Amino acid sequence: MATVDLLAAGPALIGVSVVLAAAGFGASALAFGEIAAAVAKCAGYLALTRPRFRPEGPTASWGRLRPLLGYGAGFSIAQLGNWFALNADKLVVANALGTGPLGVYGRAYNLLSEPANIIGGAADKALFPAMARVRDDGPRLRAAYVRSASLVALVTAPAAVLLCVLAPEVVRVLLGAQWDAVVPLVQLFALVLLPRTSYKISTSLTRATGAVYRAAWRQWLYAGYVVVLTVTGGLLWGLAGVAAGASLAIVVHFLVMLQFSARVSPGLMGAVLRMYVKHVPALVLTVAATWGVAVLVRPLGIDLVTLAA
Repeated sequence: MATVDLLAAGPALIGVSVVLAAAGFGASALAFGEIAAAVAKCAGYLALTRPRFRPEGPTASWGRLRPLLGYGAGFSIAQLGNWFALNADKLVVANALGTGPLGVYGRAYNLLSEPANIIGGAADKALFPAMARVRDDGPRLRAAYVRSASLVALVTAPAAVLLCVLAPEVVRVLLGAQWDAVVPLVQLFALVLLPRTSYKISTSLTRATGAVYRAAWRQWLYAGYVVVLTVTGGLLWGLAGVAAGASLAIVVHFLVMLQFSARVSPGLMGAVLRMYVKHVPALVLTVAATWGVAVLVRPLGIDLVTLAA
């Protein structure tokens, strides 16, 4: 699966987009790159699974399809709610502040969402089938959840520190000096990288235990949080207020989904929160070390050297 994803992201997405952009297709080159990546993933996964197509009668087909439709409908409703939650803040910025601020906000948000999607997506691919196999075993589900949350934090918390402290260098290297307005938003979003990634573990658990409809209305509630908090923040503090509102909505949704996940086993929520608290000293040391090195190396004025150090 990793090989398929790599091919889809490299030759398909990047390769097609760059070639078409060089050929003069403009912004549509990005859209065609996404289409090429989707086709590559479809072909690759079909090649991995090698499904055998066997014609069946209507009765047998409906018997197989009915439970899939019931589960799939709930999952689709949840995904639609999540899509609105992840894009409502951009709708607020576009309509209230205009397309220029939307460009700044979008670049900052992408620097948060891409690490979260990469780490959370990888965790989901492993967790969902593993949790589904032990869906009725509460203690094993709790152990898997806590262990997974710990491993995700091990990767995400240092990444958040680096992204927050080194945001000026990261933005200049990845986007260019003309995007300096993105820096404070990136630093704000970096503070919620851990909950933004970790709530995906709860999503894996709800799917594995079949609680898709109960998860669905929580996703739509998340979308409501985003709308209310970003509109309020935008009216009070502009673009920074929208980012603060979206960040607060992420934290609230993380806690809501953690509480919902705790239904599978007593003590799950407390175990997760204690795990986070136990690692606070290590996080403080990471912040101090990163900040100290950045202060020492920044006077050289070479962004790549600061990032490497």
